[in-house]
Amino acid sequence: MWKFLVKNQSIEVLEREVLADHQIQYVQFKFAFDGDWRRFHKVVQFTQCDETYNIVLGTDGTSLYLPAELHVGAAKMSVFGYDTESDTTVRATTVPVTLNIRPSGFVGDDDPPIPPTADLYAQLLKKIEEVGHGADGKSAYEIAVEHGYVGTEEEWLASLKGEPGETPDMSEYPKTSEVTTIVEREIEAATGDFHSHANKTTLDRLTPELMQELSGLQQFEDRTQYEI
Repeated sequence: MWKFLVKNQSIEVLEREVLADHQIQYVQFKFAFDGDWRRFHKVVQFTQCDETYNIVLGTDGTSLYLPAELHVGAAKMSVFGYDTESDTTVRATTVPVTLNIRPSGFVGDDDPPIPPTADLYAQLLKKIEEVGHGADGKSAYEIAVEHGYVGTEEEWLASLKGEPGETPDMSEYPKTSEVTTIVEREIEAATGDFHSHANKTTLDRLTPELMQELSGLQQFEDRTQYEI
């Protein structure tokens, strides 16, 4: 097991051992965090050649397994963290430490195959899901007992069931089709009353053609009066 102390922007190695390649979920790294690091949301980052592997510790996590993808040679490890409660973006980083991985005596194909380290996005989604589910809390019955309920859980469950309700008698109410007929009849009557007046018969006889003829007569009368 390797042990580290993360303080300010440095990583201090407290305990170390030889690192060999081809290990899977075997070499454990344990971290202690000082100062502000304790409340930060933390991610441990490993880099080797052009590859980067991130492992999310979150706010309370302190240990992880060395990524199995790391092979013989030098690898860099650093830690970065965010203050999730700050109104502004606060990101803390560390100077990386070098890990020297030696060749192991393992010969042959990888069987079982090396499980890939999940990408940062997938790990964050998993952390969010775990926070959403939360730890197993007390049941509703246990909470009821704490608040003075006396009785078995079966009795408590039975007490939650109310008395059966009564189905109302709808036989005296009109059906949907009858309601529609009544509404249409009332609308038709209201429309007829709205257009009723003393000169309704005369006005109904007026047509566009008749109005045009009357307009021509009016113009003829006006022109005649003007000429006279």
